[in-house]
Amino acid sequence: IDAGDNTICAAAPVNGVDQRGVTRPQNEYCDIGAYELLEFDILPHTLPPATVGFHYSQQLTAVGGIPSYTWSSSGLSVEPFTLISNTGMLVSDDNIMNPHTPGVIEFTAIWQDSTSFKFEKDFILSVYPALSFNPGTLPSGKANQAYSQVITLSGGTAPYTINPVSLPDWASYEIDPDAGTINIFG
Repeated sequence: IDAGDNTICAAAPVNGVDQRGVTRPQNEYCDIGAYELLEFDILPHTLPPATVGFHYSQQLTAVGGIPSYTWSSSGLSVEPFTLISNTGMLVSDDNIMNPHTPGVIEFTAIWQDSTSFKFEKDFILSVYPALSFNPGTLPSGKANQAYSQVITLSGGTAPYTINPVSLPDWASYEIDPDAGTINIFG
């Protein structure tokens, strides 16, 4: 807001405080006690999905307001998820099998700034099924015979990052990360 010129102010804020209760600078310029409307938000706009069997951690960030922030939530009563009040970190319990149920969790994240202003935003957190392999155990190969086995992945979040760790020297592989398949042959 334009502070005006060096003329005497007819309507200065009461006791040098604006509508929020924040002290405004007082000098030779007219200060009407108004403040610019800031945009408020919580980032990220969408949450990355969680996967059954894996720890989840996502930082929520307040936009606008006056630090420091206190975080809370509404509707996040589904274990194992917690929104840590002093950091805005959304986490699952440290138990390696949490979260343990796939599905969708809808909740509201809330931050409150140092002036007690509150901002709320609704979120949807998808929890994908655990990653699984089929077959779970590879069939044995036979000497001097061609070997071929397709392994199919399901659950989790495609595309998959697949890095075979240890294969016999005679074995080769092809990976299709979008389909979630590994073809081992030799």
